[in-house]
Parts: sequence; structure tokens; C-alpha cells
Amino acid sequence: GYLSLRVSKLSEHERHVVLIIDEIYIAKRVEYSKGEVQGLTSDGAVASTLLCFMVKSTAGKYRDIVAINPVSNLTSAKQHDYYLQVSALLHTVKLNTVAICVHQTWTWVHFLKPNPTQPITAIHYKVVTLGQVCRVCCTGALCC
Repeated sequence: GYLSLRVSKLSEHERHVVLIIDEIYIAKRVEYSKGEVQGLTSDGAVASTLLCFMVKSTAGKYRDIVAINPVSNLTSAKQHDYYLQVSALLHTVKLNTVAICVHQTWTWVHFLKPNPTQPITAIHYKVVTLGQVCRVCCTGALCC
């Protein structure tokens, strides 16, 4: 699809990316537009948040939005499920995630804590909160 086509044009160095995860709070309403109902989550609830996953190349100008998920009640479990889906997608299109950048809010703090039911400890990336000042070297290493 779209993402595979974009990534196929990148050099090997440009495929090292930072995964940026952010939530956008939206008005709780449903609209009918062009034959589609907008504003509902996958389980039919009215969305109050969009959970967005973006990537930014560490060694180039490439950036893209890879997923936008409407959510009605954002929890660390939902964040983890969506993260796993996006992580699998990035692996499939051969993007190499070298860091994850998130806000330092309570749901992300719980998402990042080691938990036997959510094996976040298996993630081998440097996690950076937006409050930290970091740069990513062209080799893909994170230099804070």
C-alpha cells in the first residue's frame, strides 16, 4: 500500500526512524459524510481521542503518519494493543524503530512500566518523553 511505496524509495539510513506517539482530544460527535459515519471507534462508541502514530527518519527528511486510531476511553492496555499493531506494520514495511517518543502522561507511564500481562520489557528501544531534549545520530543511535 501507501506506506510500502513510500518506504521503498528510502535509502537504508533513512529507514531508521523515531516512532512518535501522541493523542489528540476531539469533540465527541458523530457525523455522516460522503456515505460514511465518522467519529466512532471500532467497537461503535463515540470517539473522544485520536491516538496517532507518526515516524520521522533519523537521517533524512522522511516523515509520515502511519496510524490514526479513534478511541473513546484511552487506557494503557489500548495503547499497548495499538502499539503492537503499529510495530508489526513498521516491521513489515522494513522501517527500523530506534526510539519511541511519547508525552509523559499517566497512561503512558503505566504503558511503559514492566507488566507481566503487557510485556513492554521486550521492547528494545530507547523511550524518550517529549520533555527530554534528544537527538538521533545518523547511525540510528540515540544521543541524549
